[in-house]
Amino acid sequence: MRKKKTGNDYRLQLAALAGIGIVLLCILGFMGAETWIQYRDALISAQKDQMLLTVETLSRDMSDAFEDKAADLSAMSRTVEKLDQEGRARLYRDFLESRSDYVDNLIELDSQGNSVWNYTREEFTRIYAAYHVDEGTLFEEAMNDLGEIRLLLTRKFSGGSICMVLDAATYFERISGVTIGTNGYFLVKDQEGIILMYPTENQLGLDVIEGRKELFPEADLTSLEEMLKDQEAGNTDTAEYYSYWWSDPALPRVRKIAAYAPVRLMDGFLIISAVMDYSDIYDPILGGFRGIIGIMSLAGLIIPTVLVIWLLLLRQSRRDQEEIHYLRELNKVLEETHRTEETLEQKQRLQIMGAVTGGIAHEFNNLLTPIMGYADMLMLELPEDSEAYDNAKEIFSASEKARDIIRQISQMSRKNMETTYHYIDGREFLTRCLKMVRSMTPANVRIEEDVDLDGAGFLGNKTQMSQVMLNLTLNAFQAIGRESGGVVRVEGRQVSREVLQHRGLDTNGIWENYIRIRVVDNGCGMDKMTMEQIFTPFFTTRENGTGFGLAIAESMITSHRGYITVDSTPGKGSVFTVYLPAAKKADEERLHSAAASRGYEEGSHKIIVVDDNVKILQELAGEFGKLGVTVKTCVNTAEAEEQLSRHHYHVLLIDNELSRAGGDNTGIDFAMSIREKYNELLIIVMADKIRKEIVEARQEGIINAYLEKPVSVQELLESMQIASSEMI
Repeated sequence: MRKKKTGNDYRLQLAALAGIGIVLLCILGFMGAETWIQYRDALISAQKDQMLLTVETLSRDMSDAFEDKAADLSAMSRTVEKLDQEGRARLYRDFLESRSDYVDNLIELDSQGNSVWNYTREEFTRIYAAYHVDEGTLFEEAMNDLGEIRLLLTRKFSGGSICMVLDAATYFERISGVTIGTNGYFLVKDQEGIILMYPTENQLGLDVIEGRKELFPEADLTSLEEMLKDQEAGNTDTAEYYSYWWSDPALPRVRKIAAYAPVRLMDGFLIISAVMDYSDIYDPILGGFRGIIGIMSLAGLIIPTVLVIWLLLLRQSRRDQEEIHYLRELNKVLEETHRTEETLEQKQRLQIMGAVTGGIAHEFNNLLTPIMGYADMLMLELPEDSEAYDNAKEIFSASEKARDIIRQISQMSRKNMETTYHYIDGREFLTRCLKMVRSMTPANVRIEEDVDLDGAGFLGNKTQMSQVMLNLTLNAFQAIGRESGGVVRVEGRQVSREVLQHRGLDTNGIWENYIRIRVVDNGCGMDKMTMEQIFTPFFTTRENGTGFGLAIAESMITSHRGYITVDSTPGKGSVFTVYLPAAKKADEERLHSAAASRGYEEGSHKIIVVDDNVKILQELAGEFGKLGVTVKTCVNTAEAEEQLSRHHYHVLLIDNELSRAGGDNTGIDFAMSIREKYNELLIIVMADKIRKEIVEARQEGIINAYLEKPVSVQELLESMQIASSEMI
């Protein structure tokens, strides 16, 4: 017989349910508190990150703006040297009247600093600080006779200097249009704490701390001083601190959030900050979380019902999870199988490509051999001033280019073909490339040329570099498209090593100057994610693209000891920049005399040996001396370069792994830096291990031979004899 439930049983069940409810409510309360802390911290952190991103962007924009104005001033200073005073005044006036930005005045000063021409008759009552934007451009902060903050860029020219006056207030209007909370604002100050840009004029020119102490002696600035120390150290960060709203001193002391970043100059920096009220973030978060708490409280009232449903669904959920897990594992297996198939197909395509290109290269070489031979014979038989001779020379030149292309095809098929490097005149190279590019330019695209490379060149392979330029310009055409007009500008300049270091490129310190080639378009541009992948093989954004063009270009530039970078903005266009080590063409008379004096009979060798191991130098010098060979030993490349400039040597024997403690680079780097200057010199590299870089340097003609340590004098003599015969 079933026992009937009593009132006590029901009371116990209700107590149990109430206890469970209380426990659950406590758990919910604890979870709510933890959730609130995480929710608050996450949103405040996100807001700080957004503010930091904003000031970093404004910092870069301001730094770029100063560099652009410095470049304008540099160009103007070169121009005014060729003009009389009337021509200069007309140039200044035209420049100012054509500007719509924050350039407010131009002032010409004579060599004693006296004003020669001043557009607005502006006078300056105070100079706060001075830095440099670049080697020739001085940056100063000043206040004029009207109490306005001015930023001065000054550059000297023969006979005087030009001062470009930038209106800080006008520039500040450009960056202060973004709303930051209820009372938030932007400000700019120098590294000494002088306020240069601020929403209200009464703060301009003040010292952030001392000036405000004078205006508001009762204010507590301890928290602000701590943050200012971090800013004046040049750091980029966010901070929470306590301060006042200086535009309205009647407002109470509040908690603020600031994000700040330095605006880098050559020998100093400015500081740009974004400031907002902490409550502008905290109050909306608190209001949103109160709504969440309300919902959670409502949920707590229906927990008993949810528990019953949850117990019923738990068993079914476990079954569903097991099934989902099985399906996921099956899907992973299928995806892995699909990826494996694609990888195999891709490898098969590359193998087929290698086989086909190898066959093509072989057949083309068979065709090019008689073409080059007969063209050479015609050139020997015809007068040099005849049109037929020029035609035969063009045939021979075209055959050489075709031979270089065949060597590239052979490299794709893994044939050991060598790529030779020669001196290339920068202006002549770009002129030839632009002539080729213009023949392929779409009707809606205009080509602009800005090349200033007189007397500057580089060591490289002309065919490979022509392919790089072709890839970059075709990429620019495709970015512009065919629906609207566009402009592609090709620029050529010689720049110093400091320009690369300023961009963060890892220059090795051998080459003082670089050839900089830019391809600029106003096409569709790229986002950051696309720019990170454009040099990856097989990556393409076009439907019919191969994904090889830019990857091959980067590989070729790297093999030339150069660098390639890209800057792009979606909807505005892209800038591809190539940096190549600059070289000067060797003097022809010196080359001929060196070639005439090179002899390799017994006892006529003159060898220079470079190694940071003194014992090895002594051993080699002693054994070569027994054979009657003249040897000069050096412990670093600086000594070697000095000896080569003062004396004539037949052979350079250099260790590839020189000590980095003295600033030396590898033997390959040193060989490339002197190859064109001493092209009759046999260069042999010794290495502990023969790496890919050394083999490629031999294939590219940068060195003549390489030996793996330890080496004997007999091996060196045999290697010298083989390399000498190859040069002959």
